[in-house]
Amino acid sequence: MAKLSDLVRTVADLTDVPLSSVTVVARVLREAELIKSGGRGRGGANMGSTDAANLLLGVITLGDTTKAAEVVGGLQQATAQGASVRLDDKREYFTGAAAAREFPQFAGVSLPKALDHTLAHLDPRDSQTLSRLYQFYDPEQDGDPNWKRSVGEQTPVSLTVRANKADHWEIALIIDFENGSAIDLDFGLPQSTEATARKKLRMMQMRQLHAPIIEGVVRCIRNEPPREWPENEG
Repeated sequence: MAKLSDLVRTVADLTDVPLSSVTVVARVLREAELIKSGGRGRGGANMGSTDAANLLLGVITLGDTTKAAEVVGGLQQATAQGASVRLDDKREYFTGAAAAREFPQFAGVSLPKALDHTLAHLDPRDSQTLSRLYQFYDPEQDGDPNWKRSVGEQTPVSLTVRANKADHWEIALIIDFENGSAIDLDFGLPQSTEATARKKLRMMQMRQLHAPIIEGVVRCIRNEPPREWPENEG
């Protein structure tokens, strides 16, 4: 199983974030118990999807590396509230019961849990896993909405975390597909925690998680060899 040092090195290599910065983020998250701790070296704790998800979020929202635990902690308070689907220049919105019906895996979960779920169930050998993972399209089911048919057999090319700081915090996990369509999974902060969370999240700076990054991290925590990507995809 992968150790924290393996995960840190993999994330640094895949994201082009300096190893020293990823190391600080990992240390801060481990001290805040957002990454498992254990012994040192090869006797350390085995890394899993939760550890990888929190480290990725700490890195892609990187501002002040010493504040990574505050940012990831703030994101843990953001729970799924709805979704929208973008096809060409049209967008369809789902909220409440409709969102729970169309995206049952996200009902009430936090953004880190959503990413954790993705990393835990993704199959690096199958480029359509992400589409099926969230049941975007069931080829056996008649009458699926057009948007499901448009993205269901497409290869996801990136995940992006985006935050809107207007009147209140709105955070989205955006899945972009190879045909230009996208799904925005929307997360919101409860009013009772928003003031505190706003202080934690105000230093967020976004980076995209391209497909090779997601796959590389999954392969790392499963002790699988990395794939050799063409230069224009890595």
